[in-house]
Amino acid sequence: MNTQTDTDRLERAGRVLDDLFTPAWRDMDSGSQSPAGDYFKQMCVEHCYGDAWSRETLDYKTRSALTVSALATLGMQEELKMHIRIALNVGHTPDDIVEFFIQLAPYVGVPRMVQAMRNAGEVFAEPAPASQAATKA
Repeated sequence: MNTQTDTDRLERAGRVLDDLFTPAWRDMDSGSQSPAGDYFKQMCVEHCYGDAWSRETLDYKTRSALTVSALATLGMQEELKMHIRIALNVGHTPDDIVEFFIQLAPYVGVPRMVQAMRNAGEVFAEPAPASQAATKA
């Protein structure tokens, strides 16, 4: 039986997101325009970051590599760009990210990885953030 409350999950998720993005993530516009949209955002944040990303077995850098690879494979362009930013914040280099796509190309397909490279190029062209997030050991 899970004895954690939703508040615990949301607080844990917030700490993870603070590590990955800095507290600036709290001011990002989620695009939700209704109470149901706000609930959906909270549900996603709690599940992704409060449940999965907060586990101790894998570090942030490994989780980031897996997430970038999955999103590139699925063609999830906006989410991929967000997670490329996270990958850079947790210590991956642009060359690391390109290597992910090179590795995936024979298994997923060249056109999908070309699109992933375009998304990565947009992120790489952005100004570097003032401070990088700490890498979780």
